[in-house]
Order: sequence, then C-alpha cells, then structure tokens
Amino acid sequence: MQYFEVKNTNDFGIFRKVIQGCFYSKNLSKSFEYYPFNLLKHANSGVFHSAATKEEAIKNINKEDFLLEGFRDLNDFLISYEYNSNREIYEAIATPLIIYKLNENLGVPFPLNPETRTYLEFIADQLERVKIRAQQDLYRASTPERATRLISIKLQVLDNLFHDSKSAFYYCCSRPITHINETELYFLFVLNLCIIRSIVIYSKSFKAFITNKPPNENAMRISLLNEIPCISKYPWLLESDLATKVK
Repeated sequence: MQYFEVKNTNDFGIFRKVIQGCFYSKNLSKSFEYYPFNLLKHANSGVFHSAATKEEAIKNINKEDFLLEGFRDLNDFLISYEYNSNREIYEAIATPLIIYKLNENLGVPFPLNPETRTYLEFIADQLERVKIRAQQDLYRASTPERATRLISIKLQVLDNLFHDSKSAFYYCCSRPITHINETELYFLFVLNLCIIRSIVIYSKSFKAFITNKPPNENAMRISLLNEIPCISKYPWLLESDLATKVK
C-alpha cells in the first residue's frame, strides 16, 4: 500500500493532489468510487515517524502529536508499524478510523454522480481536518512571534493553492464543451470553495496575529464566479443549497 507523508497533509497536500487529478476514478481502483472512507484511508494514511528498530519507533511515538495532523481524538486513528526494506527502517503509520462530517454550510453544488458524491464526503472530511489543525496550530504556537510566523506561512501556502486551483478550474472551463469532463469540473470547483473556506478558518483562528484586513469569504467566492466567462454553460455549478449541511 502507498502512503503519503503526513507532513504533506498538514501543509494542505491533499488539496494539491486534487489539483493534480490524483483522486479521479481513472487514477484509482473501483473500491474508492463509492466508498469515501476507503478514499480517506488511501489519502490520509501516512508515515509519521521512522526509526532503526520497531522498539525505538514505538518508544518515540507521542500520540498527542497526531492531533496536529487533523485527528480530533486519540481514538480516531490507528498506529501500525511496518518495515521498509528499501530504507531499512521501521515506519510508524497513522491510519484514520473515522470520516469526519462537516457540520456547517459550504454552499457546494449538488453531486452529479456517485463519484462526485464520494468526493464531496471526502473533501468535507478534509475541510473538517483543516479546522482541527488550525486550532491545534494556534494552541501549539508558544509565542506571539511563532504564531505570526506560522499564520504567514499557512496563508501563503493557501494563497498559492488558490491561485493554482483557480487556474486549473479556468483551464477546464475554457475547453470546448464537447471536451469538458463535468466530474473534473465539479472536483475543481468544490476544491476552490474549500480553499477559500480554509483561508477564512486560519484567518479567524489567528486573527490576533494578522495585521492585514481579514479576507472576506463572499468576496472571494464572487470573484471566483465573476472570472468564469462561460459560467452560463454550466448552470449546475450554481445549483447549491446554502442552507444544507454537508453530510
């Protein structure tokens, strides 16, 4: 089984992988298409720590550190130890045991098919983990200077992701309508909304350490839509229920 490095998850690596198309059904086995938890385990299982011996790997593990990786509770993940013969080390691997529900309004389009429904549950879980990590990051920032530096880095990463995600979405929109993959279009549009919400989440969590005016979520969403010259070709992008929670 392939594992992503957990540190990439903490730096919004899952969002980057969506931009790269890693979670389209053509790049995954059929077991992921209808089961969001399978997709979650595939994406969020990660090597957290490695050591020369299994005993040393077990000794050096502090389960509290896993909360920084988007786990709400110590019972929400399983730690296993595997020997990496290529690197000749033992690796401690964290695997999620629960998919988190996003209990807030995101205003996303209704899913188009089973694949987009699975993706929506998966990306909603990722956004909930962003909220958890933001709270943990703030809690672990021991000084105002560290908090200021951390939020500057996080927002820069998110700004870069937003730029790349918008570019990928606009490129997808610009194709001739006969060449449009609506599932890909859905993935990228929802990703943009999640990145916008992530910017807002971190800005609110670290508001005491931000000197600039905090971003406005509605303004960013309107800007995203206004820049799409062919939005009329895809009216379903706007067919969302803002009063409906992602469940």
